[in-house]
Amino acid sequence: SNLPLLLVGLWGLRFCVNALLRSTAAFSNRVEAVPWMVLFAAIAFTACGSAWYHSRPGDDSLLWDRLPLALVFTSVLGAAIAERIELRAGLLTLPVLFAFGEFSVLYWYSAGDLRYYVAVQTTAIVIVPLLTTLLPGSYTHARYWHVAVGLYLLSKLAELGDGLVFAGGGVLSGHTCKHLLAAAAGGVVLRMLQRRQPCG
Repeated sequence: SNLPLLLVGLWGLRFCVNALLRSTAAFSNRVEAVPWMVLFAAIAFTACGSAWYHSRPGDDSLLWDRLPLALVFTSVLGAAIAERIELRAGLLTLPVLFAFGEFSVLYWYSAGDLRYYVAVQTTAIVIVPLLTTLLPGSYTHARYWHVAVGLYLLSKLAELGDGLVFAGGGVLSGHTCKHLLAAAAGGVVLRMLQRRQPCG
């Protein structure tokens, strides 16, 4: 179930690189591509880390699942800030967001405390929909933001109901559905980038 995540990550990264080389409408300014490239690279690495964790469960392998996942959340938040508030502000906050995201995982690994890591996820899940709803965007197809967040929220619900989902069908566990829904969320983001045009 990590294969769709890997494919979306690699496909998205390839799209961003091609968009930069061909100067497509996906990015009015080339530096806008930075958080998106980090996002898709992190999705691909999350797939690899998650596969390793599921083959050898433990904190050491889980660390390499959560480190890139923290980059997924922080890069999405940085991209939303860059597009909805101001490009320079988004780019300046990226290193801080990335650093805090990685710190949250390392703090969990060393202290066994998930509070900061949960805060990273929660902040992205709450702030991104607020920014994309309340502030005007620079590009068309903004509704894809909301679809992607909705799919990710469904993935979290599937994870919470892991056993219940499996008992209901006996084929897929909730955790497997989480991977598939998260990959779908990444695919929606990629589709948004492929289709969008600058507003005005």
